[in-house]
Amino acid sequence: MVPVTLLTIGQLARRSGVPVRTLRFWSDAGVLPETERSGSNYRRYDANAVARLDLVPVAPDRRSRFRE
Repeated sequence: MVPVTLLTIGQLARRSGVPVRTLRFWSDAGVLPETERSGSNYRRYDANAVARLDLVPVAPDRRSRFRE
């Protein structure tokens, strides 16, 4: 069986260039699928969430601005 890599919301934010606050909003609004929670109640995003985030349209100039 292939191990599943879970990302924290911070790791997902760095990967996608979308702020953590926006990811939380999208997660609460149902744009991103429900996530697993760690023992410390941290959101843990799997490959399905990453794939879904890749489909969310964000203007390219906004993604680059988020990275600054």
